[in-house]
Amino acid sequence: MQKCLAFNHALTIHPGKNVAPCCVYNGKERLLYTDDWKTKFQEQGIKSEAGFLPECSDCAWEDKERGESWKDHLNKKLKGAEGIVYWDMKFNNTCNLQCRMCNPAASSIWEQKVTPEFTSDWYRKEKTGWHKDIDIIYENLKDAKYLKFTGGEPFLIPQVWKVLDYCIENGLERGIELEFTTNGTQIIQLEKLKKFKNVEILVSIDAIGDRFEYIRPGASWEVVMTNTLKLAQHFDVAITALPMIFNKDHMHEVKEFGLEHELEVRMSPPLTEPKWARPDALDTCPEEFYKYVNLLDKQHNTNYKDFI
Repeated sequence: MQKCLAFNHALTIHPGKNVAPCCVYNGKERLLYTDDWKTKFQEQGIKSEAGFLPECSDCAWEDKERGESWKDHLNKKLKGAEGIVYWDMKFNNTCNLQCRMCNPAASSIWEQKVTPEFTSDWYRKEKTGWHKDIDIIYENLKDAKYLKFTGGEPFLIPQVWKVLDYCIENGLERGIELEFTTNGTQIIQLEKLKKFKNVEILVSIDAIGDRFEYIRPGASWEVVMTNTLKLAQHFDVAITALPMIFNKDHMHEVKEFGLEHELEVRMSPPLTEPKWARPDALDTCPEEFYKYVNLLDKQHNTNYKDFI
């Protein structure tokens, strides 16, 4: 099997300052940005030549089901690279939505809404924030070819714009391709983005209309649809969709929307966490499903029966 080049040439930075070689790597060992993560990841990279590691279950699933994985996507970008050229930066959990499959680590609204009834470890609050230490990564950006921003909601995170300003001020922007994964509720500073070599924007759209708004409380389908089509006039825009219990029988609607507007739709591997929102949750953990779906319905004055 081909070695995964992300272990040598990519880095994902999480809100708690822990790092991983890529965004789908699910390692149990917590390494911080200030640790010797390069040595650890290089060792993992050597092991990857023998097959998918346990930490790489998403790529293993994609490879089996689709014949191509995130590893293949990154390997194409990282071929011939020197140093860390692909940076996936999740600086903070700042977000304006409380999506039903999300948690406090990735959403500041979730952080505010968690009550003692949310007993699963999935909902534990974690220390987040790069507001004081963003400058420690600047010196390493000189080799960057790709900057990917997620969150939280990246368009609302100040550190994202600080990094982009640094790149522009130091003449790096024309050699850097930007990637955003966004909830589509915000479109700001588009002229600044246009200064970079290329901009790819993935908009998270897991359903259409009322179902979309149920999955992503706080979002307006009309606003997100309008924003997505506006972004597509200026940048490379695609839709990313996550199969879960609330949309598993309606994914064709997302595909039809993409086809209608000539937007690529990228299906993620089915949701695995939180377990209660998996596509098969009613069969595998019904008690947990009813517990959390009712807690959220109470918060948002909604009824899951309209979407199951």
